[in-house]
Amino acid sequence: MAAGNSIWDEVREQQRKLKGRPFKEKLAYFWEYYKIHTLVILCVLFFGGNLIYTIATAKDPALEVAFVNTYLPDNTDTDALSDAFLAYAGIDSKDLEAVFQTDMTINYERVDEMSYANIQKIMANIAGSALDVIVCDRTYLESVAQEGMFANLEDVFPKDLLERYADKLIYLDLPEDDAGEVPVAIDVVDSPLLWEGHETACFTVIINTTRPDTAVQFFQFMMES
Repeated sequence: MAAGNSIWDEVREQQRKLKGRPFKEKLAYFWEYYKIHTLVILCVLFFGGNLIYTIATAKDPALEVAFVNTYLPDNTDTDALSDAFLAYAGIDSKDLEAVFQTDMTINYERVDEMSYANIQKIMANIAGSALDVIVCDRTYLESVAQEGMFANLEDVFPKDLLERYADKLIYLDLPEDDAGEVPVAIDVVDSPLLWEGHETACFTVIINTTRPDTAVQFFQFMMES
């Protein structure tokens, strides 16, 4: 662009040079000089439009569950699973959804980058009161129980429901209380919802969940579906 000329002056100059030229030549000129600008604009429009669409169509969580070292069957459709649970719980799925964080692997024998990232993600979700339930293996349960992240199930579950699953309760001594060992998890390894190859699977409720009743409903859904 010549010194002292504005962008619009430059555009007019290029238009003057191309006046009367064949369309193919104009197109080739445009692509040669403006392809980077065009691609940048298209990318901005695409990602901006996608972001707006995602925000506009996003639903609020009715429940958020993390599966840590436990897995759903490979053919599980999590959207269909969300709809099935909400229907079971009598929750309107028009504006709400159940969020499932699946395939979250944490190796406590050798904490690799993936394990570290998953640990950080879980802690961030708990800090933001976003996470309600963790379904995990026994190793993870016992490794983090002393961090105080799990609720005493006696404070969350109806008494009759705990009594029904009394033989599946898992007791641990939680920090910062004098209650001794209390039920912090329920063995759900036989849940039809889970992959059949687990040796252990423990249902826990996060200490600061804002949806304890829905967490209990999800437990019942896991065991009865």
